[in-house]
Amino acid sequence: MRILIVEDDELISEPIVKALREKHYTVDVTEDGEKGWELANALTYDLIVLDVMLPKLDGITLIRQARSQNILSPIILLTSQESSTNKVIGLDAGADDYITKPFDLQEFLARVRALLRRRNNSVLPPLLKWGSLNLDPSICQVSYENKLLPLTPKEYSLLELFLRNSHRTFTLDAIVEQLWSFEEAPGDNTIRAHIKGLRMKLKKAGVTEDPVETVYGIGYRLRQIGKIDPQENKLKQKNHKTSKKNISPQQDSSEVEQKLRSITTNAWIKKKEKLKNLVLPIEQATILLLQGEFDNELFSLAYQNAHKLTGNLGMFGLNHGSYLAHQIETLIAARVNFTQKQKLQLSELVKSLYQELEQGISHQHFNLPESNLPENDQRPLILIVDRDERLIEELCDSIKTWGMRYEIAINPEFARKLISRQTPDAVILDITGGNNGEGLKLLAEVNSHVPKIPVLALTSEDNLLERVQVARLGGKAFLQKPADTKLVLETITNILQLKREYKAKVLIVDDDPDILYLLSSLLQNRGFEVSTLDNPLNFWENLQAMHPDVLIFDVEMPSLSGIELCQVVRNDPRTSSLLVFFITAHTDLETIQQVLAAGADDYLSKPIIGSELVTRIFQRLER
Repeated sequence: MRILIVEDDELISEPIVKALREKHYTVDVTEDGEKGWELANALTYDLIVLDVMLPKLDGITLIRQARSQNILSPIILLTSQESSTNKVIGLDAGADDYITKPFDLQEFLARVRALLRRRNNSVLPPLLKWGSLNLDPSICQVSYENKLLPLTPKEYSLLELFLRNSHRTFTLDAIVEQLWSFEEAPGDNTIRAHIKGLRMKLKKAGVTEDPVETVYGIGYRLRQIGKIDPQENKLKQKNHKTSKKNISPQQDSSEVEQKLRSITTNAWIKKKEKLKNLVLPIEQATILLLQGEFDNELFSLAYQNAHKLTGNLGMFGLNHGSYLAHQIETLIAARVNFTQKQKLQLSELVKSLYQELEQGISHQHFNLPESNLPENDQRPLILIVDRDERLIEELCDSIKTWGMRYEIAINPEFARKLISRQTPDAVILDITGGNNGEGLKLLAEVNSHVPKIPVLALTSEDNLLERVQVARLGGKAFLQKPADTKLVLETITNILQLKREYKAKVLIVDDDPDILYLLSSLLQNRGFEVSTLDNPLNFWENLQAMHPDVLIFDVEMPSLSGIELCQVVRNDPRTSSLLVFFITAHTDLETIQQVLAAGADDYLSKPIIGSELVTRIFQRLER
């Protein structure tokens, strides 16, 4: 079923759209009344949801135009205006229902279902059936012989479309109009691929006869089956009752509530700073008012923001904040002839609103959801820090097939909490500007994390300075958006391979036990496998037994010097490619030249700076 949302406040529209799409509705969304009218006039919608206060064309006028053009789709009005006059005007204009902000998402979804039932002039059947194949719209589940089928959202929507319209043949264009939003219309091959996927899953589940019939040259329809005998009907009813027993109503309700809480939580994390910014024009207008000045444009913006806050804060559970915003909205609505008492009252309301927002943010009304990742799962864990829903969806689908797991954070703050709970193996991080450099700050933090976490940086910009900055902060790879999903995952795979190489074997040869202990502890804490040797005469036996990746020599030792050991390593083809580091107390030019001439890759002076040694080893391993 297709639904149109016309709402200029994305803090309201985003959770609504997400909740509806979770229920497999096809949703179009726009921010202004004129565009909403164009869509309503061009496409057939099963339901329209719109705000009263809209840019370019208000909601009431839009309803009147729709009804005058015989557009009969049910309409729900959204507004934070509570007066009965506004309700009467909206309903008289042709609205079918009226919801006052703030509202509960579950109540909103219930009203949507009620209007859609009313549109069909009857109560929708609790179960859509085709033989032993059952689709339950109330919980969005498909089962065959009491076994649930794992369909994708589009496969589910296709099956529901055919079951609801059992005598209709759908062309490809008609399927697109029913199941895809206008901004993401697919090609014919994509639709056929979804139908093929549905058929394959049904066949795998044991459905012997294909429910989707191809009408050549036209499209697709539901295949007709013969009448079911009474005995089979009784059996199906019995099976249906059994399947209902297997699905606890409390469990289903709990899952729905959990999903809605998750939607609201993510919206809060993403938008809380924007909510605070909405108060700024209100505060500025109040300051001007106390100074005896009046800026009409600023007061118009303040009124609009107070209107938005009234609805938004209630949606996020800040009911007192919603009440304060509504009081401000009511006061500003007068706009002229403020008494001194009203000015002071407005000032106090703004202060209280700020306090409520700060309290709501600091107390974190919404808790971080528990991870559903098994603790003993050894697959690499990838943390995606991005707001690009399309990229996230593509990555999540592909990451599983590449044998990895994922977690998602929509901003750096949320990412920090996830990292503190479970260290990922790699991070895909969007550092695109506009977030006050928070992405780059997170990159620096992750690079200093112990153990180190490799980061693939994504950005919509592509310039040398940004690439240099990412490299300086420790980023392991850099890709420009829009990035190909396959390339992203290939890059992550290479990064993980390098990370595994960081767990390289290191053999340290030094006659000083204190140096051996210091270096061994330092490198083991960073994930290296370390062996130490205080007698250079035993070097060759230890080298052959351990097969190290990195050698660290002291220059001066009894019996044999580090330079001589390095020459031995370079002279043998089996060991000539090993990384060799020298540690020396001598920094004179002659010693350095001898070390490099012997074949050293790098050297460090005593006293040793641990972080410098680790960084240099990492850099050499990467090369």
